[in-house]
Amino acid sequence: WYMVASGLKDDPRVSHFRLALHLSTAFLIFGLLFWQWMRFSGWGRASTAVGGWLWALMAALCAQIVLGAFVAGLDAGLVYNTFPLMDGGWAPPELEKGLSLHEPGTVQWLHRLGAGAVFLLAAAFGLIRVKAEGAALRHYGAMFLLLVLAQAGLGIVTLLYAVPVSLASLHQVAALFLFGFLLSGIYRFTQTPPGVKSVPDGDVHASLTRTL
Repeated sequence: WYMVASGLKDDPRVSHFRLALHLSTAFLIFGLLFWQWMRFSGWGRASTAVGGWLWALMAALCAQIVLGAFVAGLDAGLVYNTFPLMDGGWAPPELEKGLSLHEPGTVQWLHRLGAGAVFLLAAAFGLIRVKAEGAALRHYGAMFLLLVLAQAGLGIVTLLYAVPVSLASLHQVAALFLFGFLLSGIYRFTQTPPGVKSVPDGDVHASLTRTL
């Protein structure tokens, strides 16, 4: 209601900030439920040294999801429907007025930058950082990078076709799946907390393979 009420004024359009808050709350509820499901379903856990990388990826992904909500709330996907340039430039002319989260073109540009940041982090994680780790983590890193590439490709297609509802909805669902997949990695591969028995890497690999 807090979100909807913002659109019951002179302009029948909800606040993109409140839309982002609404979406973030939904992701938080999903994340908490999914975490508990993994916990009580007996998913294997293993101690690794990549916890910092996974949490950095989560921070970048969450920021990108919030920017996606801004894009949706401002209809920013309708202003520049070319890629990689934005109607001939690498940045929108709106930036000349300063960085504003109320300008659709600027928000779309930030969402593009966010996608690049998530991709670079995922590539560094999947191709470099986990190279010396066990087979399960290497497999996970490669899968995460492929999912990021698929999500980025879907976002580009959605933009080029002027954001049809079907593609936009699929893009949002894919973001939720990507969030869940990353959360599963944090659960599996971060430092095992006290009182939780660590399991061999092979057991985690077998569990991950069955899940996929």
